Amino acid sequence: MTKIDHKGLGKSARKRAKAGDLPPGVPALKPVPRKQPNGRTYREPAQRDPQADMLKARCRRWGSSQRDWRDMRDPWWGCEAGGAMAKAAPRHDDRTRLWGAICHMRKVVAAFDAVMGAPRRHAQCLRLLLPIEAMEADASSPAPDDRSDEQKQDDAVMAYQWLGEWLGRAGPAAQSEAERVVLDDQRPADVGLLLSALHHISDGITARA
Repeated sequence: MTKIDHKGLGKSARKRAKAGDLPPGVPALKPVPRKQPNGRTYREPAQRDPQADMLKARCRRWGSSQRDWRDMRDPWWGCEAGGAMAKAAPRHDDRTRLWGAICHMRKVVAAFDAVMGAPRRHAQCLRLLLPIEAMEADASSPAPDDRSDEQKQDDAVMAYQWLGEWLGRAGPAAQSEAERVVLDDQRPADVGLLLSALHHISDGITARA
């Protein structure tokens, strides 16, 4: 059989050839892979980035465009407290400091409940602390905790007491808002009160460092 030269086909015939809609004996054209501007084969966003669905969800939740994906990778966009804080604090160093206060509050409450043998009052606490990237041990990982159970309990109680003191300085309204948003992952009713509580926690952490 004579080989068909598709270059000689008209535009409509080439379209039919690509679709495989040609008479018997006329081979269909091989699909041409779509290319990116850099010449590489095009891949859908989900194929290029396994976190694409999660990043899209964050963009929708916080009213950002997909141009902000790099920013959306930051861990604070994964919860109500972190996202509200980041919206109100545009500087990265401020976000990092206040995110540290959020994580500290969650860790302290979770550790206190654990050593007291109490059921977790805030089921979201530990889940929200996990980063979106896979966790692996490396040289920068914390050293193994070799404290005795008694020392762990004493430290957990002390940290909980300090946390209560710092939140108390912010006032009962700010403390209540922080507990509701940071620990229960509810949307803030007053971002100003939330930030006030986080600033007091951050200041307390710095003073004790």
